Amino acid sequence: MLAKKVSSRRALEACLKEDPQFLLKELTPWIQDEHRASFQTKWPPISSKE
Repeated sequence: MLAKKVSSRRALEACLKEDPQFLLKELTPWIQDEHRASFQTKWPPISSKE
């Protein structure tokens, strides 16, 4: 997040719109194995209806 200068929700949303896989690789190991598939299918965590 520092490399992309993400310091606010708005900046995070902009990064996720530009790169929907942003942070997915880093967060997936923190999710329990039985929930990873569901987590990955629901990524990114923002609505694309804007």
